[in-house]
Amino acid sequence: MRSVLLCLFLVLGSVPCSRADTLADKCSALGGKIVDRFECPQSKLVREERFCVVQDPKGVVFFNGCTDAIGEYGDVFFEACFKHDLCYHHEPSFSKKTKEDCDKQFKENMYSVCAKAHKGFSCKNMARMFYGAVKLKGEKSWNCSDERLDYRVYR
Repeated sequence: MRSVLLCLFLVLGSVPCSRADTLADKCSALGGKIVDRFECPQSKLVREERFCVVQDPKGVVFFNGCTDAIGEYGDVFFEACFKHDLCYHHEPSFSKKTKEDCDKQFKENMYSVCAKAHKGFSCKNMARMFYGAVKLKGEKSWNCSDERLDYRVYR
């Protein structure tokens, strides 16, 4: 996914903006802690990037929002990315959703954001690119965790 987003960065000439602040704000609101390194509970893959980790009585909730997002879209799509992270990390054990189900919901959530914000064609194009990135490169994240936990309370 990084290579896809890097290409977007080069094509659009955008620079990352305040996703780190959005992540920190969401993390603080949920009583979590920001870490710069995270080991996936299931795959044991070590991720060297910022994550919010929330200790839930029934397990661990973790997310990073829009990984390597560019320009304003890291913030525009943050909630959609947050929900997508939760789906990836707690399915299929919670409600039998597949990776494809999580990805489809992600795309629908981003399209909804575009419609509500009246952002138009460029927003939908970015949504399609984000969707394409997770569809092609999301397998490592999908395999990171499958902890049975009702993540809907964090939405």
